Amino acid sequence: MIKIFSQISDGIHSFLVKLKIDTWLKSMGIDAAEAVRDCLGFVMGMLFGIVFKKYFKFILITGVVTIAVIKGLEYQHIIHIDYTSFKEFLGIDTQANLNSFGSDLVTWIQANTIAVIFTTVGFLLGLTIG
Repeated sequence: MIKIFSQISDGIHSFLVKLKIDTWLKSMGIDAAEAVRDCLGFVMGMLFGIVFKKYFKFILITGVVTIAVIKGLEYQHIIHIDYTSFKEFLGIDTQANLNSFGSDLVTWIQANTIAVIFTTVGFLLGLTIG
């Protein structure tokens, strides 16, 4: 999935270079690769907003029921979830807690403020359209 987005991003970037839009963006102090990333974030946010509005109830009910069933099976000792291995699988530090995750998230948002704004605006527009 990430490979597809990378190919789309590279294609859009080469299109901007062919049209000489990248030099126009550079004259305004904007990197073409960042502009493409931000625009893709806007579009993905908008699509997610549309899908979120249409299927919110279904996703919420399915998620709550799934979590309740898993927790019930775990409580009855029918299944066992190794949360340390699960964190390793997701690429999360096994020693991480909610505070370290929150501070990492804030740091990432500060480093990618424009992308977060574009994605948020796209999501809100998608909620409005959907």
